[in-house]
Amino acid sequence: MKYRSLCFLALAVASSALASEDPIDRIVAETRAHGQSKAILMEMTGRFGPRVTASPALEAAQRWAVQKFLRYGCDTAEMQKYGEAPVSFQRGKDCRGGLTSPYEVDMAFTTPAYTVGTRGDVVGPAVRCPKTLEEAKSKKGQWKGAWILMPVAVGMRAPRLDKPTEIDSYLDSCGIAGRVYGTTSDEYVWTHGKWTDYTIENRPKAPLVAINHRDFGLVEYNIDHGRKPQLHFNIDNHLVDRPTPLYNVVAEIRGSAAPQECVIVCAHQDSWDGPGSQGAMDNGTGSALVLEVARIFGKLKLRPKRTMRFILWSGEEQGLLGSTAYSAAHSQELGNIQAMINDDAGQNPYYLLNVPAQLHPYFRDALRGLENSYPEYPVKLGVSEEFPNGGSDLRSFLEKGVPGFALQKTEGPVNYTHIWHTQFDRVDLVNERMVKQCATYVAGLAYRLADMPQRLPRVTNLKK
Repeated sequence: MKYRSLCFLALAVASSALASEDPIDRIVAETRAHGQSKAILMEMTGRFGPRVTASPALEAAQRWAVQKFLRYGCDTAEMQKYGEAPVSFQRGKDCRGGLTSPYEVDMAFTTPAYTVGTRGDVVGPAVRCPKTLEEAKSKKGQWKGAWILMPVAVGMRAPRLDKPTEIDSYLDSCGIAGRVYGTTSDEYVWTHGKWTDYTIENRPKAPLVAINHRDFGLVEYNIDHGRKPQLHFNIDNHLVDRPTPLYNVVAEIRGSAAPQECVIVCAHQDSWDGPGSQGAMDNGTGSALVLEVARIFGKLKLRPKRTMRFILWSGEEQGLLGSTAYSAAHSQELGNIQAMINDDAGQNPYYLLNVPAQLHPYFRDALRGLENSYPEYPVKLGVSEEFPNGGSDLRSFLEKGVPGFALQKTEGPVNYTHIWHTQFDRVDLVNERMVKQCATYVAGLAYRLADMPQRLPRVTNLKK
């Protein structure tokens, strides 16, 4: 009996110690020992791949995220509809292309989202686009089944054919295989696209293919040397004209003292889906961070004074659609948002938290307890004259005075340009310790903001 009493006493002391332990210390210990950021990312990209808005892949990933939030201990989690797209688009896995003659060369390529693909592998001659309608008509026999090399290089905004010329219309009437554009880079092909670019009536009937500048030059070189190059592309695009609902995923852990107020941790779950990309760092890492912060709060049973709200946006890549719709629909409630933290900058570690000068006094201790969590990746507190322009999903909230923060990340080891909308946005480039550092800082900062006794003042000066 005495032994059991001593055991109960020891357990009581241990429980008391745990209860009095600094929540920030507990957050650091959990992420360092048991952080799941990369595991969450690998599960999402492995199961669903890239997640373009208005695709079955994104909707499936959103349903998965709802269940994750609930399993992690959130009080509520749901998909909130905010609009519709007129199409459904899914890029399949069977995408390949390149030269077949005079020798074989596989080429990285992409097409704009929400445009047509091929029906299987289409092989045809590579032919330069005619310069005049008269030239096109004089060479009528060349165009049927040909891949037309377009004279205009394309950048991140991808090929567009929303204003076809007489030459374009004539070539289409001849039954071309598709159009091939070179990018402005020797390495990258960028994926982009909007369903608003086209109507059913003016949508290109043949694929718009982008290959990199070097590969485009290789095709031209073979034409110039009389080798009559042949190209092949299998473009596994599935485009269906049907209304497709658009959702954000919203989850909450209710606050213990002021549940009507909240701190929002958010990121966009949609991504581009060019062949080769997994949507891993733009913005799979941000989505995994939001889920990981929810997991940490749930596992440690953290309930700060204010509600913790977790949001995975969609439609960011098409123009901040989900976040803009949310801020409009909840305009009467924006005054209850203590702060927002958004992550949309890849997988590198944080190094700086910039806050406007008016808010600096509230943040003097914001990073206390986090400084040595990952000593090789320290984060400093900086002062700015204004909020940044909010190029990601913070934009519409910052415009209405909601304090919003996006911790700045280092420029390496992964150059963000290397993965930004390119074929290289893959999970194998994600460093586990770096994404743990990011989750640690966001979880710690979010807890401090949610448990802060005072409200942050509204700041409306926005950098243009």
